[in-house]
Amino acid sequence: MIEVSVIVPVYNASDYLRRCINSILEQTFKNFELILIDDGSMDDSGEICDEFAAIDHRIRVIHQRNLGVSAARNQGLNYAQGTYIMFCDADDWVREDWIINLVCGIKKFPGSWVICGIEYIENGIPMRIEPFGCKDDVIQKGIHDYYLIYEEKLDGYCFNKIYRMDIIQTNRIRFHSGITFGEDIAFNLSYLKYVDNIVGLPKCLYCYNADNLESATRKFDAYRFENHRYVYHLRKPFIAPYYRKAFSNGFYDICMWDIECIFDKKNVWKFRKKIKYSNYILRTSEFRECVKMGASDGMNRWYLAALHTGNYLLVKFLENIRMLLNKTARKKG
Repeated sequence: MIEVSVIVPVYNASDYLRRCINSILEQTFKNFELILIDDGSMDDSGEICDEFAAIDHRIRVIHQRNLGVSAARNQGLNYAQGTYIMFCDADDWVREDWIINLVCGIKKFPGSWVICGIEYIENGIPMRIEPFGCKDDVIQKGIHDYYLIYEEKLDGYCFNKIYRMDIIQTNRIRFHSGITFGEDIAFNLSYLKYVDNIVGLPKCLYCYNADNLESATRKFDAYRFENHRYVYHLRKPFIAPYYRKAFSNGFYDICMWDIECIFDKKNVWKFRKKIKYSNYILRTSEFRECVKMGASDGMNRWYLAALHTGNYLLVKFLENIRMLLNKTARKKG
């Protein structure tokens, strides 16, 4: 009986795919199947998948037309036979004890959402993020502490977690193939409804390739605010009252950064359209709610008044004045 199904969506990943597959095959835990979903790759990724399947019976390859990462993962769930489900992205790789640690964790805490840390690798430099900051001991928290995982940016991935197949199947949990951002978060929060606790393992077992310029997370999107707005509403019901202010402050910062991205040189919009969309963000109920919930604490009253007008040019003007005054004050100091 297969204990773990590892699902890997594959699309034009030939530069990284062998490293990814080898890292999974080298796991100390052996009772798993590896399901590779070739999502209509136009490079030789499909051939690489078939090459590995020919030499290891644990590998199953499914070729399909390009339908996107969510549809590919859902296809993997349709074929999976394991008691537990794990995911990996084709441009990343995992430590040899990735599976064994997560399996041991979920067996010890069967009613919990078990999470390991992530090692972000950029320009060869690793940055480690452990859940709940745990470096030595396993930490168990209630669902009401979900915000702590969100704050650490560990909630928005499916590859540093292990899932019970019975929960997924009984509750018909699947990835939302109609969205291009936040599909992992939607899947995770759907799953989170059916567990009692969150368990953080004190190890960074998943290696995230932050150098891949073709990654969806690295691609410019002028409408990224709509994506963030969508996941804001997904997360909001899971934020306990005593974390609401911090959550609101974080979303305020995201909105202001999204506006800055609108003026990125990669955005071909006319200046007038950029201003119009920036004004739209400032006037949304979500942005105004976050300003009211706490983001306005310590703000200059003129700047706060400008935010309430929803006029980006006025907000930017006052922001530049503030920066100029601060620069002058530092020189005098």
